[in-house]
Parts: sequence; C-alpha cells; structure tokens
Amino acid sequence: AALVPARAYEAACAAALDLLAARGHPLGDYIEFGVCHGTSMACMYHAAESREARHMRFVGFDSFEGLPPEAADEHWTPGEFACPRDVAEANLRTAGVDMARVHLVEGWFADTLTDATRAELNVARASIIMVDCDIYSSSRDALAFVAPLIDEAAVVFFDDWGWRAD
Repeated sequence: AALVPARAYEAACAAALDLLAARGHPLGDYIEFGVCHGTSMACMYHAAESREARHMRFVGFDSFEGLPPEAADEHWTPGEFACPRDVAEANLRTAGVDMARVHLVEGWFADTLTDATRAELNVARASIIMVDCDIYSSSRDALAFVAPLIDEAAVVFFDDWGWRAD
C-alpha cells in the first residue's frame, strides 16, 4: 500500500506545476526513477491533465526486477519491490493514462541512464523529477543523469528522503 495517498500526491504534483507556471517556466518532461506499480506517474499525469499540460511527456526508468544486486551493500534485499513491466503498464492504462505520452525504459540504471538514452528519447528539459530509488547509489545515478536536463527551475520529489539513517 502507498504510504502517501494518491490524492495527496496528485495535489503535490499539481502544486509543483502551479509553482513552475507562476515562475514562467516552460514545462519540459516528467522524469521518474523507480516506476514500480505506476502510481506516482499516474498521479503526475492527472495533475498535468488538470493543468492542461498536454504536451508533457512521462519518462520512467525501472528495472522492473526490484532493487539491484548492490542493494545488499546498502542493507536492502536485492529484488525487493519488483513489479513486472506489464503490470505497471496495465495499472497506468487502468488509471486512464495516455500511454502514447509514456516512455518506460527497462533495465538497471547503470545500463540505461546514459547520454545515448537521453538522446534516443530526445529529452532536453526535465521540469518535474521523481526519485524513488530506495538506495543511495541508484539515487546518485538518477540525479547525475537528470542534472543536465534541469535549466532555471525544476521540482524534484524524493520518495525515501530521511526514511533510514543510512
């Protein structure tokens, strides 16, 4: 079960869009690291729809195999939080997400968070970023990937900030 109710997270996403709009920020893409079941992406999608941000694309990175092997070095269980891609896609469709605007990139971050992936997806600007990687090494890789995509303004959500002391 989600720790933050979907309605509350969708409201936070809408507030992030409003903040960027108030600053005159031209919206770029939504980038998510750790898609799992697709709940966060669906919330962001509906917030964008409510703000008529219909040009926003939704790019999600996930292994769909759970936490990577190096999670054991950070006191987690490799494979924990696994959700098959087809389940995530079905959840997004059931939530009413237009899958033509969604780009899911499957694989370990070490293999997929590359300049080549950025170019292949034609991602030039990230306006809202969700980092739900659970472990430090994956979060670090996600932030390094997205850093060149942040221009004068962006909103970054961290799912696991301060959850564990390590």
